[in-house]
Order: sequence, then structure tokens, then C-alpha cells
Amino acid sequence: MEGNSKITLLLNDYPNGTAASSPLGPFTVSSSTDKVDTRARARLVALKIENDAVGETWRYGTLRLDAKPDGRR
Repeated sequence: MEGNSKITLLLNDYPNGTAASSPLGPFTVSSSTDKVDTRARARLVALKIENDAVGETWRYGTLRLDAKPDGRR
């Protein structure tokens, strides 16, 4: 596959709350990207995956996230 995708993490602490004022990303991911390291703190995360170029092709494959519980209550 050719082309790049851009991934943005939209963070939120509560389902009905407003999204964080500064989302993380966008992170550019290509077919040669092994992994992208980032840190975020939130209870809910929405992923925005987009392609902003004309004529590029890509597909959504396996998404792997390593999430760990936090001590915040």
C-alpha cells in the first residue's frame, strides 16, 4: 500500500464532557512506520484517522494500543 495517514488522539475525561483543548497529533503514519510513542492521560480517547492527499491509497489495518490504568480517581 502507498500513502500516509494522519492520526489524532482526542482526549476526554467524561462521556458528556468537552474534548481536551489541545488534541495530540496529528501523527503521520506510513507503511514503513513501526510504532509511534506518545503519552496521554484521559478516561476516553477518540481516534481520528484521515488521509489529506488526493490519489493516495491506504487501508486501516490492525490498531494496537498499550493502555494502562492510572492512579487518578
